[in-house]
Amino acid sequence: GSSAWSEGTVTWSTAPASVGAKVSSVSGAVALGTGYTWDLTPLVTGNGVVSVVLKSTSSDGARYFSKEGGTFAQVPQLTVTC
Repeated sequence: GSSAWSEGTVTWSTAPASVGAKVSSVSGAVALGTGYTWDLTPLVTGNGVVSVVLKSTSSDGARYFSKEGGTFAQVPQLTVTC
């Protein structure tokens, strides 16, 4: 697969639109200081790049940290189970 964006240049304003169906969600409001886990298995169809969009339509104050933001405990983590 390929990705239509570059980590080094994408911004909020230049991010591509999401494509495809939603594969997971959090039901209800998120809790401050709580981490959440999503199963992205439906997105992995073989070797290659997988791009993921995390977004909210809620005004509940959710915060999303990048690998450069927040503390070590707040940095997104990828766990691969084989």
